[in-house]
Amino acid sequence: MIPRFPIVAIFSISLLGILCYGLALSGVDAWVAKAVYLENQYLAWQLRQYGLVPVEILAVLALVVLLIGPLRKRYPRLRHASLVYLATMLLGVGLLNQVILQDVIDRPRPRDAVLVEATDAAALSGHSFPGGHAGAATMLIIPFFALWSAGRRKLALTVLSVGLLSAGLVGGARMVLGAHYLSDTLFALGLTLWCGTLAHRWIPLNRDIPTYITGGIIAVAVLAIVLGNSFRLNLTWQEPVLAGTELTLTTPCDTIMQLPHLEDGATPKVQISLTGYGAPLSQLTLQRHEQEIYLQRWRGLYHSLTCQATIWTPPGITIRTKTG
Repeated sequence: MIPRFPIVAIFSISLLGILCYGLALSGVDAWVAKAVYLENQYLAWQLRQYGLVPVEILAVLALVVLLIGPLRKRYPRLRHASLVYLATMLLGVGLLNQVILQDVIDRPRPRDAVLVEATDAAALSGHSFPGGHAGAATMLIIPFFALWSAGRRKLALTVLSVGLLSAGLVGGARMVLGAHYLSDTLFALGLTLWCGTLAHRWIPLNRDIPTYITGGIIAVAVLAIVLGNSFRLNLTWQEPVLAGTELTLTTPCDTIMQLPHLEDGATPKVQISLTGYGAPLSQLTLQRHEQEIYLQRWRGLYHSLTCQATIWTPPGITIRTKTG
């Protein structure tokens, strides 16, 4: 006899996929993308950069629980919740979402497809579907399963509400920045919940897993994500500076285009199209310190960075370039 749950699980994720495909095919995705897009919106960028900090904190706490033997054995429900959380994060949000589905589907992002006037559609590619940040933000819902099964219904519903708010804010921010469509966000949310449900049901509650096995599985999953997850990131720096200022741009870019066609008194601008491999939790930003504009690298789970830089300067302002 075929178990009922796998059939329901497959049907539910398939139904969500059909719904998202309908949003793309009908043009609703493109319409929403154009309606919400705001270039370089400050709050959306801050949510993109720091909206996953609570998710990371919970991941560290879960890892601590699993690696400390006495704590893990004394609190089996906490151990189970930690296993479910990390399994969902590494195998669901990490490997399935970021590495497998994004590479296989290879959907171009809205800012490269529908938010520009002219595009060579045949040459487009990207990692738009499913949304990585939205999927990771949904991780705050995962403790809901443990709390609900333990009879902590009010707290479970509170966690569910906070998680949905997190997913909505971070996923919405990515849409505002032109990085994802509505269907990308919806499927990422559903995929994370789907993976969390499977993990909660299939990971045994009362079976302890030795520390070395847990650590080994986590290390392999993290390594696979860092080595296999390719990403593309567009970074922009734009600040008013005084006439006669000389700045230095330090980046790993191999191609740099200088476009000094701005009007006198305009604000200089630097835009970098960055590609590489790494975990979605890594942070890369363009920063300025005194006379230097540089690529700030924080939480360095990435490698093989390459980029192309475009520089716009008005008369009287110079931006020199340096590789580093």
